Amino acid sequence: MAGHGPGQAYLRKIREQRKGQAAAEHEAVEQAREIHSALSKLAHANRVHPPQNRDLAAYRGLMVLNGAYLVDDSRTEEFTSAIDDKASGSFLQIELTGPWAPYSFAVISTERL
Repeated sequence: MAGHGPGQAYLRKIREQRKGQAAAEHEAVEQAREIHSALSKLAHANRVHPPQNRDLAAYRGLMVLNGAYLVDDSRTEEFTSAIDDKASGSFLQIELTGPWAPYSFAVISTERL
């Protein structure tokens, strides 16, 4: 029977693994969008940055969101609680750092004074 040899079985297994990985990555991106949306509602401003260099940032896996959120001091507790809520319902690892200086929200004007 054609298609039932060890080579075909191996290729089928690889194909299924890739489909599973692609589905997991798609689900991770969708969850990251939902998380970003929820956190953005609590922030004065937000920025999405490119994923950090894996070797320099010392993380494993796929970074699906590298967000910065400008949060008023009065909403800090609400913001961190929202992160905890999102983390408990997600298979994603969510890491909160900061507070940081708001350099992500600085803009350079090209207008001359």
